[in-house]
Amino acid sequence: MFLYLSFPECASAGILGNQTDKLALLDLKSQITEDPQGLMDYWNATLNVCQWPGVTCGHKHQRVISLDLKDHILAGTVSPSIGNLSFLRILDISDNSFHGVIPPELGQLIRLQTMNLSFNFLRGEILFTLSRCVNVVNLILDHNILEGHIPTELGSLTKLEMLYLKNNNLTGNVPNSVGNLTSLRELYISYNDLEGELPETKANMRSLIEGRLRQDIGLAFPNLQRLYLANNYFTGSIPASLSNCSDLLRLDIPLNNFTGNIPLSFGNLKNLLWLNVLDNQLGIGAPDDLNFINSLTNCKMLELLDIANNKFGGMLPYSITNLSTTLIKLLIGYNRISGTIPREISNLVNLDMHSIQGTLINGSIPDSIGMLSNLKNLHMESNQLTGNIPSSLGNIRGLLYIYLQDNNLEGTIPSSLGNCTSLQTLDIAQNKLSGSIPKQVIAISSLSVLLNMSYNSLSGPLPVEIGNLTNLAALDISNNKLSGEIPHSLESCSSLEILYLQGNFFEGTIPPLDDLKNIQYLDLSRNNLSGNIPRSITKHVSLQNLNLSFNHLDGEVPVQGVFADASRIQVIGNMNLCRGIEELNLHPNLKHANKRPQKHIALILVLALDTSAACLTLLLLVSYCCVKKGEHRSSTASSFRKGYTQVSYEDLLNATGGFSSNNLIGSGSFGSVYRGNLSPEGTIIAVKVLKLGKKGASKSV
Repeated sequence: MFLYLSFPECASAGILGNQTDKLALLDLKSQITEDPQGLMDYWNATLNVCQWPGVTCGHKHQRVISLDLKDHILAGTVSPSIGNLSFLRILDISDNSFHGVIPPELGQLIRLQTMNLSFNFLRGEILFTLSRCVNVVNLILDHNILEGHIPTELGSLTKLEMLYLKNNNLTGNVPNSVGNLTSLRELYISYNDLEGELPETKANMRSLIEGRLRQDIGLAFPNLQRLYLANNYFTGSIPASLSNCSDLLRLDIPLNNFTGNIPLSFGNLKNLLWLNVLDNQLGIGAPDDLNFINSLTNCKMLELLDIANNKFGGMLPYSITNLSTTLIKLLIGYNRISGTIPREISNLVNLDMHSIQGTLINGSIPDSIGMLSNLKNLHMESNQLTGNIPSSLGNIRGLLYIYLQDNNLEGTIPSSLGNCTSLQTLDIAQNKLSGSIPKQVIAISSLSVLLNMSYNSLSGPLPVEIGNLTNLAALDISNNKLSGEIPHSLESCSSLEILYLQGNFFEGTIPPLDDLKNIQYLDLSRNNLSGNIPRSITKHVSLQNLNLSFNHLDGEVPVQGVFADASRIQVIGNMNLCRGIEELNLHPNLKHANKRPQKHIALILVLALDTSAACLTLLLLVSYCCVKKGEHRSSTASSFRKGYTQVSYEDLLNATGGFSSNNLIGSGSFGSVYRGNLSPEGTIIAVKVLKLGKKGASKSV
């Protein structure tokens, strides 16, 4: 008896084809050299290929139709056997570490619709054989190391909607055949080395090429949704015809040389999400430069508006407060914009970045800014802002960065900033702030990038809560009027790389600072510090520069560590320091340092400045540092009168560095006092510049 079994022809073909797919994938597995997640462990002969992770099969023939291995930290080469997956529609191996070349066999995948090989290390050329994948819709090859020309044959992929070739090493021209891609919606070819003339067929899509955009681009490509032309050399005006692209979502053309203005017709782009014209040559400084903002109030889906680094002029229009409430990022800095910030800026409730630095904006920061509860980045530096820092900023607990430096802000630092418990950077330098440093602010433990309060008039001690800043990289509170001792808790700031405390009135000894293992720049100059230099400083191997000048330090200067290199340390203006390396020219021992020759006497120089008469009167008063033991006050006074020294104004100018703020010891209502060093004797002097126009100034000598 014979038993005959028959199989449908299609089923038989499916079984054989499934086996072919399995062999192809096993060959791919054999060329994978790194698989930290163990994905390939499940690819074995005993398990049905359709059950392998990353593999999807069709229901009818059980053939592999999708291979999705993205973001699995795989490394190896791309097997040519993938070309045998004849039913494959999706190939995605992006975000891995595949290297080598793209196999020409991939051109056999005629059913393929998506090929994503991006974010790998693939080399070699883009082969013309890929043009045989006639059904491909998405061809994504960006962020590799591909070189050579863009194949002309790619122009035959008439179904192509997305072509990503950016961030490679492609050279040559953009082929005219690109104009045949009539279905194309997105084309990314920036950050390559392309050159030559713009192809007439696709004038709006190329990278690193000089030229102008066709003014009818919006008419030629009415279905355009995204236009990315960043970091090129485009010139001329922005085509107004782009307003004809009713589906335009993103217009991203930063870092070019576009001139003219933003077309008013862009208000017709109802779906516009993103308008980025950063760093061009737009605007002419005219009063009507910002009129386009009025039209953009019609773009109710707008999320980003970046017009920074251009030449826009005129007053900041009130209509900016009527932009879409969906707006997330508003960047208008580094223009010639004037006026004030309207209180109604709080209407933009979803802002997470507000950048308005480097303009002519004046007036105060409105308290209403505290209503922007989603704000993360606040950039208002380098303007002409006045008034107080709004205490309402403390309401924005999620703030990450506050930049208010280089303005004319006054008053005290609001303690409410201590509520910004996510803050990483606070820069309020170069203002007119006064009062003490609130302990609530100095204790924000989230500060990790920068705390800069320099060049203000802050007074009082540095709060011990400074020790909470264990993650901070840079602290600058220089050139204020802070006093008291440097708190030992500063040693807890173990992440500090930069510490600037110079130009204050700190006294006492230098704390050990042993735990500042990462410190690179340390400046304690122009204070009233005393005692010895801590030996522990020699152990800071990362220290690049140390400035201890103009204090009252004494004892021996170490010769190890940073002290072994005269170009990296400054210790002048400390009369009682000795030894150290030869280049410092210090006395060999403390005994001689305390008994200096007569020519090294300390001079107290008073420079009287009569502003009303516009003339200078120089009074030189000389006092000996060394007074013989047992002398009476009368003899001291006599020697004082005999000790006048002739010093020219030019000598004083050179000694104080042109009365530089770096040499400023202190200032008051009657004048300012500067440190100086008279060469070649090395005499340390103090020069007081009087304001004789101020009543009672002459009596302050």
